[in-house]
Amino acid sequence: MRHLLIDQGNSRLKLALGAGDHLDVLPAASSVKAALEQVHARPDVAWLSSVADKQQADDLREAMKNAWGVTVRLVTVPDYQHHLPTRYVANQLGVDRWLAMLACVGESPGGCLVVDAGTAVTLDVVDEQSEHQGGYILPGLNLARRALLAGTSIEIPERYKPRRGEYALDTEAAISQGILLSVVAMIEKLLSQLDGQPQLFVGGGDADRLSACLEVPHVKVDHMVLRGLSRLALLEEK
Repeated sequence: MRHLLIDQGNSRLKLALGAGDHLDVLPAASSVKAALEQVHARPDVAWLSSVADKQQADDLREAMKNAWGVTVRLVTVPDYQHHLPTRYVANQLGVDRWLAMLACVGESPGGCLVVDAGTAVTLDVVDEQSEHQGGYILPGLNLARRALLAGTSIEIPERYKPRRGEYALDTEAAISQGILLSVVAMIEKLLSQLDGQPQLFVGGGDADRLSACLEVPHVKVDHMVLRGLSRLALLEEK
């Protein structure tokens, strides 16, 4: 069965075609029209994860139905949490966080810590019984930098290149490295407190920056949400 997997953000659509364990990731699109033009073969079913507003999600579902006449399954945590139970308040848990965990949970028998570093950085703990225990939300690296500059009188020249050294040697580097290392310290501290031998998974747009600074073993996962959608689609087929 061919699955069309769509991760709808507020400004971009990330897409992939899934068939069995194979995942063919397509270029991100800025509009529904551009997204539909990339899919050259009719999918059997479409799975949608959306953090956009309801109208955007409804418009996308309608466009896909008109284009192919396929069922579009909108994923919500309360509807599918039997595949990955959570102690979190289910209707407050972002579907992207839940899908990121679903993508990783089968890869570690000893539980895991899943970090998704995008606009926000989320840290979520899954135990050995594959139950989500809860987690934390931090400002993303760029968001934290903007918030710090907006809330102070610090001025950074445009296109300034920070000086490199063991310690920050100018204000731009002090801010950027300080924010980065604070997130890294949070991850390593939380991981050290977990029982057993949990696996650390890191994904999201800033995964490379975090990965370069982490001093603990970890696995970098690309397209976490799309991979979670693919796993959910396969689980629902069984």
